[in-house]
Amino acid sequence: MRNIPFLLLFLLGNNYFVQAQQLAPLQCGKYIIDTAAEEQARIFGVTNRSTLIVNNMARVYFYIVTNDDGSLPAATPADIENEFNQMVNDFAPNNLCFANMGYRYINSTNINFNINCDNPASYNALNPWLVPNCITIFFQRALGSNSGGGYGGNAYTIPNTFCSVATGNINNGRTTSHEVGHCLGLLHTFEPVNGFENINGSNCSTTADRVCDTPSDPWSRGACFSSSGCAYTGNCVDANGASNFSPPFNNIMSYWWLGGCAATNFSNGQNSRVNVFLNTNAALIATLSPTSVVHGPANYNGTYGMIAAINNLSTNGAVVCTNNCVVGMAGRVVTLNPGFRATPSTGKVTIRGNICTY
Repeated sequence: MRNIPFLLLFLLGNNYFVQAQQLAPLQCGKYIIDTAAEEQARIFGVTNRSTLIVNNMARVYFYIVTNDDGSLPAATPADIENEFNQMVNDFAPNNLCFANMGYRYINSTNINFNINCDNPASYNALNPWLVPNCITIFFQRALGSNSGGGYGGNAYTIPNTFCSVATGNINNGRTTSHEVGHCLGLLHTFEPVNGFENINGSNCSTTADRVCDTPSDPWSRGACFSSSGCAYTGNCVDANGASNFSPPFNNIMSYWWLGGCAATNFSNGQNSRVNVFLNTNAALIATLSPTSVVHGPANYNGTYGMIAAINNLSTNGAVVCTNNCVVGMAGRVVTLNPGFRATPSTGKVTIRGNICTY
């Protein structure tokens, strides 16, 4: 099945793949905050909040990484479907949907096991595989760190258009939604770089995750609390001397799932922050799809073509994919009119119906 270049949704199956081994979950890696993008988003959010564009659909593309010889795949096609559907459900309250533009394999032992998330010279190895106008999601066996330990996922920079998820965190802890949340501008609820948030929320817009409806989270305050079970037990004190923390136990951008909580939701404020970044960051804006698309003529000879519409997508005239082209097409209804021709040799064409609910 991995050698079949033309893939329709109803042909998906996992009979030819080894199920990814479930490992102990790990926290996500360190990231770099793009302060210029952060400030641009902040200013836009303050002055244009009433005019934010909602009902967005972002294109995503997946990679399953294997070793050089094709062994030890980090995930299965079924894993992609599960993670994608979960992500759609998690972001649906924000009227943000996703179009799954397809997946491919990368045969690279180095990418599968040896990427150091703390070292840009290492994770720059992902750059040649980035799919234009998509958020690219890599499933890898392991993600390393400078300390020699491992991470469960990483978005590398906030915001960003690519992220990684390690095998042990697939279908575990909402990691794909968490890392895509980082790509879309969300910080950890406990983010220490911006300073600690007061329990009364008096500095909520400038500290931690800069979102005011996520309660002050003591996770990064050190050894002043216990995370055993889904409960806060500790004596952490904020700048006002208050200690009555009530952390966002179930928030997808928190770490309380490591203490036994279920990560289940984003807050309304986090959803608003995502919309601000989708209105201001050029790279993220490029991943969005219009309501309807008439596409063509177009010739994809060894090139990428990622075309999606929230509702209807139809081709017009000669739309041709040949050689090692990689083309994805998605819409609630996709109509391939006369003139459409797909004969990829080492490439791949994926055509899917989207599942947006708005």
